[in-house]
Amino acid sequence: MLSVLTARGDDAKRWDAYVEALPYDLRDVHFTSAWGRAHETADAVPRLAVLEGEGRVVLQPFLLRRIGDTDLQDLTAAGYGGLVTSHALPGTEDGAEFEREMQAWRADNRVVSEFYLLNPIFAAHQMLLATGSGAQLRPVKDVVILHVGPQDEFVEGLRATRRHALQKAGGPARVGWRIQPSEFTELYDQAMERKAASPRWRLERGYFDRLAEMGKPIVAFASGPVITEPRGVDAAAIFAYGPAVAYYHLAATAELPNAGMSDIVIAAGYREARERGCDWLHLGGGVTADKDDSLLAYKRSFGGMTRVVYAVRRVCDLVAYAELTVRNGCSLERAKPDGFFPAYRAKEALAA
Repeated sequence: MLSVLTARGDDAKRWDAYVEALPYDLRDVHFTSAWGRAHETADAVPRLAVLEGEGRVVLQPFLLRRIGDTDLQDLTAAGYGGLVTSHALPGTEDGAEFEREMQAWRADNRVVSEFYLLNPIFAAHQMLLATGSGAQLRPVKDVVILHVGPQDEFVEGLRATRRHALQKAGGPARVGWRIQPSEFTELYDQAMERKAASPRWRLERGYFDRLAEMGKPIVAFASGPVITEPRGVDAAAIFAYGPAVAYYHLAATAELPNAGMSDIVIAAGYREARERGCDWLHLGGGVTADKDDSLLAYKRSFGGMTRVVYAVRRVCDLVAYAELTVRNGCSLERAKPDGFFPAYRAKEALAA
């Protein structure tokens, strides 16, 4: 039987109990109710769909997002989303059963489309479920993932130029973990201004406060050393920690930072992941999907492995999807497999 929970009160306790019952490797930070609350807005509310039966549960956390000024909605995820199951041997039948239940719920809630990214670390598990649900899978971008082992393994995996920069900067021992959300916000806003970043990268101030409310056991704000008091912090980052996977979530630097400051923040995040018992540090990808993206190249210089991130796309209401696409001034051509998805949000995404 399917139930859909909110991220508040007793529902939130049930939500996290379901996540804690998953196999250890799958208890990802992106699946928690706290992560959902951190990404809640007036137009996007966190939900957890739960299908129980035959000694296992199938879960899908998502953001239920209102479409403009309509009473229509779509499903997305903050970071990674998708189906997971506690079943020891997950199969396509788990995804198919979940989809049969979700079809009615999506229709009742006037859901037009669904879009989320699969986590590349346990994508094989999720792909089985997504395939069973009949969703469309498409590769989106490359990301870099580091295996977490001894600190010397981290250093040995660095390219020579990165190792030199880290040694010159003084190493991860110089990193502090007490930066306040307001300090990070200021550094981040300044960085986005210098880069003339699009609005979608200019996160509203309350977002960092909501992340901080998740607590250091899950989210840590790390900063590079203060070189001089007037100068302040050179580099800072937010790391999100799950039991098995740590994430280099957001980062920013001061204008003309001293050499190696970003490097030592990442090294400190790696060390923290090791101390917490994580198996992986997910560095993420580039600003674009280009394989020559400069940020992706920087992350590759830390060694590790490159993995492809897949997106799940589903049109739940073909008529409403086409009408919204035209109404929002987008060509129906964008509804084709290689176009922006969902097509009716293409205009706002390009404007951002």
